[in-house]
Amino acid sequence: MADSEDVVEIGGEVVDSGAGARGGGAVARPYLRLWFKCAQQYQRAYKSADGSAYSARCAKCMQMVRFRVGPGGTSQRSFNVSCE
Repeated sequence: MADSEDVVEIGGEVVDSGAGARGGGAVARPYLRLWFKCAQQYQRAYKSADGSAYSARCAKCMQMVRFRVGPGGTSQRSFNVSCE
């Protein structure tokens, strides 16, 4: 099955993201899978303690990206982030 990805550009609008956690024996901490084009690497963005957002920082340029959680968001779990 093909996995479609949304593209996020830092400095643009914040993208809403749906909530969710992986199943398993232990309590799974929800995260998004991000591909930072600048650093050419994947990184996880974990949900904040209050459950309002996911955030991560590019390992190369240190730009921050934030995904708010809210109604009308997306169920996507993987995103391409362009911070160049």
